[in-house]
Amino acid sequence: ALQARGVNVVFTGKFAPNAPVVSGPATSNVGKPVWTWESGGGGGTGTYRYQLDGEAGVWMTTAGTSFTPSAALPVGMHTLYVQERNAAGLWSAPGSKAVEVLTAPSLVTNGSFESGVDPGAYLKLNAGSTALDGWTVGGAGVYYVGSYYQAGQGARCIKLTQQKPGWIAQAIPTTPGQTYRVTFLMAGDPFPYLTPEQKIKTLELSASAGGALVGSQQFTFDTTGKSVRNMGWDARSWEFTATSTETVLRIGSVSPGPYGPCVDNVVVTVVE
Repeated sequence: ALQARGVNVVFTGKFAPNAPVVSGPATSNVGKPVWTWESGGGGGTGTYRYQLDGEAGVWMTTAGTSFTPSAALPVGMHTLYVQERNAAGLWSAPGSKAVEVLTAPSLVTNGSFESGVDPGAYLKLNAGSTALDGWTVGGAGVYYVGSYYQAGQGARCIKLTQQKPGWIAQAIPTTPGQTYRVTFLMAGDPFPYLTPEQKIKTLELSASAGGALVGSQQFTFDTTGKSVRNMGWDARSWEFTATSTETVLRIGSVSPGPYGPCVDNVVVTVVE
């Protein structure tokens, strides 16, 4: 038997396959990075097994060629190990890929709005719509924007107005007394034929629990010189201290009329 990185590869007249080639991003700003792999050749049958952050635990067998963690990973380095089996039942030495998770897992579901019905160029979402996974839509409704705008993160974003101000909200789990940081990207409808005052877009971010306001803050964005292909997304942040085990985060337009603020990449993390 040959000891190969902690895995016994036994030669019984046939050789084990070559190690799979495992790929993934070098770094990830989300807690669920995606790993993929392909056969390294040498007679593998396309049956794989994988293990995250170690080789001594339980291996998961699959015919697939990708892995996404079911729960967000903590900040730090994480390595996926993958082996391939041949017809004789021999497993290869493991191929591996390390990915560094840079930010703490967000408490918000679908914070960059990539999950939901396909909005195409854009799609009106009226109050009560369930088209945007994880979020409630209220007020006068919002626009779910796809290819029409340059998104701040991914391919989709939200304009927080239709003809009048609207809002989106989501309930997140919190611990009373714990402080949380909300970060997001802000821009605005860059419609050019507006007065300088109308080009200043305002949104309000608030947190509430049990119907009582925990805190709120307004943010502004100037769309002067911006366009649908150059939105000028800008990072903003705000902190609140929870008073309950569930907090409702709400983001809404304060600007009158249809040319309101836009939001993308909403992230909520614990302040250590």
